[in-house]
Amino acid sequence: MAKQDKQPISGIKCKRCGKEVQSGLVFLCGSRSWIPFCNKCMYQSNRVALAIAATGLSEEDLAENMKVSRNTIRSWRTGKVKRPKPENLERLAALAGVSEDWLAGKEEKR
Repeated sequence: MAKQDKQPISGIKCKRCGKEVQSGLVFLCGSRSWIPFCNKCMYQSNRVALAIAATGLSEEDLAENMKVSRNTIRSWRTGKVKRPKPENLERLAALAGVSEDWLAGKEEKR
């Protein structure tokens, strides 16, 4: 399968590295606009935080639903824990409506 060349999105720069964004615009909870991040800068912990926000649940409700503590959810959201257990990634991906591969950083598409 040939790798496709991606075109930058009309001169938009990544907030983190400053390079032109080809894909990876994100809308963060509490933000009023789209924030550009290139996929290289969108580390797994950022994806986990985005997935947590995408569930629309409070930390308490999400923790109860996933059978983990609220502190665990907070640690994932803030990036203190970089890599949640595979079974937790699977549950979070299902609740957030994203693929496990995207959540694990193996896939670029949201």
